[in-house]
Amino acid sequence: MQKSFLLSRRGLLGAAPALALGANDKIRAALIGCGNRGSGAHAPSALALGVQLAAVCDIDKPHLDRVLTLIHTKGGMKPDTYTDYRRILDRKDIDAVFIATPDHWHAPMAVAACEAGKDVYVEKPLANSIEDCLKIVAAAERYKRVVQVGLQQRSMKIYHDALAMIRDGAIGPVERCSMAWGSGRGGSGAPDPVGPPPDGFDWEAFQGSAPRRPYRPSRQNSWRNYWEYGSGTITDFGVHLLDVARWFLALDMAKSCYAAGYSTPGRSPEKIPDAVEGIWKFDGALVTYSSRHSDMDNTFWGARGTLFVNRTNLRTTLFAERGKRSETKDFKVVEPGFESSSQSPHNIGNIVHVRNFLECMQSRKKPNADTETAFRSTLPCLLAAQAMRTGRACRWDGNAVREV
Repeated sequence: MQKSFLLSRRGLLGAAPALALGANDKIRAALIGCGNRGSGAHAPSALALGVQLAAVCDIDKPHLDRVLTLIHTKGGMKPDTYTDYRRILDRKDIDAVFIATPDHWHAPMAVAACEAGKDVYVEKPLANSIEDCLKIVAAAERYKRVVQVGLQQRSMKIYHDALAMIRDGAIGPVERCSMAWGSGRGGSGAPDPVGPPPDGFDWEAFQGSAPRRPYRPSRQNSWRNYWEYGSGTITDFGVHLLDVARWFLALDMAKSCYAAGYSTPGRSPEKIPDAVEGIWKFDGALVTYSSRHSDMDNTFWGARGTLFVNRTNLRTTLFAERGKRSETKDFKVVEPGFESSSQSPHNIGNIVHVRNFLECMQSRKKPNADTETAFRSTLPCLLAAQAMRTGRACRWDGNAVREV
């Protein structure tokens, strides 16, 4: 079921854009995964855009309760609740699903949603393994579904402005991009104790196809620390940054990749290292990543200077010439329609990216971060995760990972 809609100018000038829909002409969607991203980004963005969240699903009752309160408060509705996402996919009145689960659940849910005729917005990275990434790409193509991946920089004006500057030669020819974000995930220290899962949380369902492990609170609350469910910072914000580097420099597949990780003394051996450095060699550019800086930024190095961009700042620095000082210039960029908004750039990015998804549901065009794009940006991060684990450089030959 596809619904048409128009963007309301009045809504665009408020805290968030709204869809001008008739009372009986709303997109009906479901949210699968009601944790931090589900309740903090997907649900608020969908509600701000006039989507009717008809159903929500989570295996953690406190998460369900929290998102129900949010939807009732902001949307004035009471969605149906589920603990089994397949029951949502059985419903004929659901047009789309938002998937905000741990990474190892992305592929089973996204593929099943495509098979059920739903359009899909799925969090990044595309999946937690190359095999699962390819399954989502194939399902989107086979079932002709609109699948948007949560690489929201692709929809943000500040990044489009930065791209235009790069392509207009603002810093000269670019051959290198350095990327940085944050610190380690979860810190050091001994493993937290094994014990029974809390009431209202289905630990067996959480593990899904992952290897069976005893319950630890950190496996539930900091799941990205563990190889079974995520790959740490490199596939968290790292995939955002790698996507921007590929996009701006028109890069395809990495020719080779090396990554190393370091764990502070006392850190649990079950966890991903808390310090990560990665290097990718592409045709035409060298790209590096560090988890030991805090700006979540891309810095592009050109022959004439550098360009720094993140979700809030765009800055160029031209190299000093003989007898002159280097010149730094900051550019103020405001997302159209949000001139008077108090929303953070992160929230605005979520909204405009969901808006692009909804527009493509109507037009049936490819969204800004379709599955092919997301695969090409997730793959280098998964290569880095493997290189970090094996201590060997690797590459993707189009069919398999090869050590080099």
